[in-house]
Amino acid sequence: MTHRHGYLRIPLLMLFAILSTIDVRAAVEQNASLQPRNRLAIVIGNTNYQSKRLEHLANAVNDATKLSDSLKRL
Repeated sequence: MTHRHGYLRIPLLMLFAILSTIDVRAAVEQNASLQPRNRLAIVIGNTNYQSKRLEHLANAVNDATKLSDSLKRL
């Protein structure tokens, strides 16, 4: 905005803040009314990255298994 239109800055920011809040509230209310659905997650335990910065990860498969088990309980 140019200097001569600076007086519009605060009202426009306030309007933007109000409209953003309304959109967020509507989204939260809509999601709250939805029934839980089946979910899918892909969990990968990569032990051998092709990178000089990352070394071989000894527990990656175990970590992926534990994460998978945890997700199944949700």
